[in-house]
Amino acid sequence: MRAPVLSAIVLGAVAAASSGATPRVHRCLGEHGETAFSDAPCAAAADAPAAAIAESAPRACPASREALRDRMAEAITQHDANALAGLLRWRGVGSGAARADLRALRELAERPLLSIDADDDGRTGLRVRTGGGEAGGTRELRFDVAADGGCYWLTW
Repeated sequence: MRAPVLSAIVLGAVAAASSGATPRVHRCLGEHGETAFSDAPCAAAADAPAAAIAESAPRACPASREALRDRMAEAITQHDANALAGLLRWRGVGSGAARADLRALRELAERPLLSIDADDDGRTGLRVRTGGGEAGGTRELRFDVAADGGCYWLTW
């Protein structure tokens, strides 16, 4: 059920963007560590109906880097860009950047996963290697990892 909620928020952001407003997509934590996307700041999203929050993220957030890596691998293997979007920290992302990020996640999810490794630079990032796909060749994409509220999130 995450896809309809996320799609509705993104479509709302696109509609608002075309009307001249600058909408933001906020990624908030629910009562049990679940992810909730909203066009309202996180404090206001906490007052949202529990059913909407439960639909947006039925599983708890990753509680470790390893759990984050495993969920990322699962999402790419299943070609699920929405599941990847649920692993990103969206705090303060504008609609234009959100559309570009979602497009990049969709392209990442379309390609076969080769590996997800810790960055060579010793930081907390993850390096994702994919291959094949319609574009062909191996690609590498780097994400930073941030801990927040007992959860681990991908950042760019």
